[in-house]
Amino acid sequence: MGTGMLPRLRSACVLATVLVLDGCVYALGSHALTGTARPKTDADQVVLYSSPPLHSEVIGQVYSRSTLEGSDQDKIEAAVSRLRKEAAEMGANGIVLQFSPGAPPSGKPGSLVSDAKIPAFVTQNDHDVLLTGEAIYTPAPADKPRH
Repeated sequence: MGTGMLPRLRSACVLATVLVLDGCVYALGSHALTGTARPKTDADQVVLYSSPPLHSEVIGQVYSRSTLEGSDQDKIEAAVSRLRKEAAEMGANGIVLQFSPGAPPSGKPGSLVSDAKIPAFVTQNDHDVLLTGEAIYTPAPADKPRH
């Protein structure tokens, strides 16, 4: 490989990376354990709430931010997905979404958040979508006795 080939190869790699990222939505996330960690759960099974269900236990705080280009809906979906992954890492099976960091929950205990209502919990900062919540664990209901 000639000496002139290496700089061209690097330029091609940088260009390819920029092209791959152009038009993509990227989500960052973090979590802080404030309670007892549990075994990891499946992120797809993490349920979103507007207020905690009865008998739930707070495991920690979760945060996600989606950025770059894309529709608001794509950014929201990426932020929710990342939020669920962060909660699942701590063993949570639910997230109580917060309107803003430190805001009290709203609604009846255990109120679920539908996809259509998620935008009410979104904070937008320039072109970013931010979501915060409490990662919770809610025990499965006891099996009902058979008659």
